[in-house]
Amino acid sequence: MKAENISNKKSSTQTSKELYWRQHIEACKTSGLSKAIYCKEKQLNYSRLMYWQKKLKEDNKISFVPAKIKQAPILLKDKLLCTLDLPNGSSLKIHEQAALEIIMEKLK
Repeated sequence: MKAENISNKKSSTQTSKELYWRQHIEACKTSGLSKAIYCKEKQLNYSRLMYWQKKLKEDNKISFVPAKIKQAPILLKDKLLCTLDLPNGSSLKIHEQAALEIIMEKLK
C-alpha cells in the first residue's frame, strides 16, 4: 500500500522542476524574445527548455476515449440527432447538427 502511494505521487523534486520550467516557458512567451535569446540571457540550456516545453505540452493534451455512435430516431419534438454511449455507461445526446459535426471531426 505504501509503495502505491509513492508511485502515484510526483516527487517534490519533480514538481519543483516542473514549476521551474513552467515559469521559464511562460516568461519566455511573454518576453517577446526568441527562445534562443531568452535562454542566453537567463543562462538556461536551450535544449532543456525545449524538452520541458514538449513534455509539459504532452502532459496537458486532451485525449478522447473510443465511443460507439448509434443513430437515434429523429423526433420532431426533440430533434435528437444521435446518442453517444460512452464506456463509463453515460450517454451523450446530440441535438444540434453543428455539435455533431464537431464531435465527428474529433473522432476521426
